Amino acid sequence: MVKKIIKLYWFQYHQFRRRLAQYQYNKKLHNSIINTKSVSGIFQFDIIVPLYNTPENYFIEMVESVLNQSYQNWRLILVDASTNNLLESIIMNRYKGENRIKYYKLKKNLGIAENTNVAFAKVTGDYCMLLDHDDFLAVDALESVYKVLDGESSIDLVYTNEDKYDDQRDFYFDPYYKGSPDIYKLRNNNYICHLLIISKDLLKQVVGERSQYDGAQDHDFILRCFEKAKKIKHVPIILYHWRVHDESTSAHPESKHYAYEAGERAIIDHLARSKIKAEVIQSDYPGFYHVFYQNTTTRDVAILFYCSTDTYKINLIFYNLNIGNEKIFLIDSNGKIINYKTHKIVNFSEIKFEYLIIINEHYSILNDSCIKNLIGICKQDKIAAISGKVVSRFGVVQTFGAIKKHHYLEILPFGQNIITQETQYINLNLCCLKVDSIKDHEFLTNAIIKNFGVVKKGDLIKNPRLLALYEPSCIAYFKS
Repeated sequence: MVKKIIKLYWFQYHQFRRRLAQYQYNKKLHNSIINTKSVSGIFQFDIIVPLYNTPENYFIEMVESVLNQSYQNWRLILVDASTNNLLESIIMNRYKGENRIKYYKLKKNLGIAENTNVAFAKVTGDYCMLLDHDDFLAVDALESVYKVLDGESSIDLVYTNEDKYDDQRDFYFDPYYKGSPDIYKLRNNNYICHLLIISKDLLKQVVGERSQYDGAQDHDFILRCFEKAKKIKHVPIILYHWRVHDESTSAHPESKHYAYEAGERAIIDHLARSKIKAEVIQSDYPGFYHVFYQNTTTRDVAILFYCSTDTYKINLIFYNLNIGNEKIFLIDSNGKIINYKTHKIVNFSEIKFEYLIIINEHYSILNDSCIKNLIGICKQDKIAAISGKVVSRFGVVQTFGAIKKHHYLEILPFGQNIITQETQYINLNLCCLKVDSIKDHEFLTNAIIKNFGVVKKGDLIKNPRLLALYEPSCIAYFKS
C-alpha cells in the first residue's frame, strides 16, 4: 500500500509539472494571437502606481506594459515617494512626450496607503486600477476589462486572474484562477489581489485606503469595496503578472508579519461593520486566516450519524455541544433512520430541526469546536450547506469539502485548499445542512449510503442562490 501511495504522489507531481508546461505553452500562444491593433472605447481607465525606489528596469517594463496596451483610452498616474530622482529623470527623458503619463513627486514618503490616496485624488477617469511598481500587465488587460464593462453599467468592481513571473529565468508560473466573487473566501485571504478595477463612483464611497492597515491596506480596501459594490465581476483571464524577485512579497511572504497582523484587524473590522460575531486568527500559512463564526445555541441542531453496522458508538463530543440523545439520529446501510434515544425508526420529515449535521462513522472528529464552527457558518446569511475536509487513513486529503471530486491530493495554487470558500459540491461525510433547503430527502438518504457522500449542490439544494461552502478547519480523519 505504501508503494501505491508513493506512486500516487509521483504521478501527481508529474501531472502538476505537465500542467505548468501546458500553462507556459498557453501563455506564449496567448501573446502570439493578441490583437495588436489599437482599440478605443468610451471608458477612461486611470492606472494608479505608487512608486518607491523602484529599480529602473522594473519601472520601465511596468510603464511599457501600459503604453503597449491594445486599449488606448487610459492615464497612468505615478506618485513617487522615492528617496532619489532616478524615476523622475526617466520620465523627463524617456516619456516626455506622452501626455497620458501623469507624474507627481512627493516631498516625503507618506506610507503606502497615503501615497495611494494621493493618486486616487488625481483620478478623473470612469474606472481606476491598482498596479504595483514592479509588476506589469498583459497586452490586452484593459481591452479585456473594457469588453466586460461595455454594456453593463451596473458593474462597479472587476477583478482578473493573475500569475507570477521570474525574470531571472523568464518563466511564468503559479497561475491563479480565482473564481466567482466570494466574501467568505475574502475573509480568509485577499484572493482578489491583482488586477482590481474600481468604478469612480465606488471609489468615492469607499474613500481610499487607510494607513492603519499598511501592509494589508489592499485587503482592507477590497473588503470595503465588496460591502458597497452593486455588482462584482470576475474576468477569467490572466491579465496581471506579479514579479518574483529577492525584494518582493511574492518571493518572501513570511517577511511581512506586520502586514498579517494588519490583515487580521481588517477582517475583524469588516465583520464588525457587517454585524457578524466571529473570532479571527492567523493560520499557519502567511497571509491566510481562520474565521470562527459564533454559534450561541444548538437547540435547533440535530445530528445524523451514518453507521453501516448495528454497533452504534456515538462520540462524546456531542455531549459537549448540549445535543441530547433525542437530537441524534442514525442511518444504516439500508437507509433506515433510527432515533438514538428511543431506538424507533423515523421518517426524514420527523427530524424537525433547522440544521442537520451529517457524519460518517468511518471518520473521527477530534474536538467539538469543529462541529460548532460548521453550525456557526451554516447559520450565516444565504448559506445552505457547509462541508469539512476529509482525510484518509494515510493522511491524504480525499476531498477539500468536495471542491474537487477526487480521492487523492489535488495540488491547488495560492492555498485554495486551506481557506473557506464556495464550492459546487457537498461532502456528506462531514457537513452541516439547512434542513428546509434540502430538495429531496430520498435523494439525500441514497447519497449518504451509496455515493461515498459526495453530491452536487444543485442535486441537493432547492434554491440555486443559496451557497455551499468548504471550511478547512473542520477536519474528519479516517479511523485507524
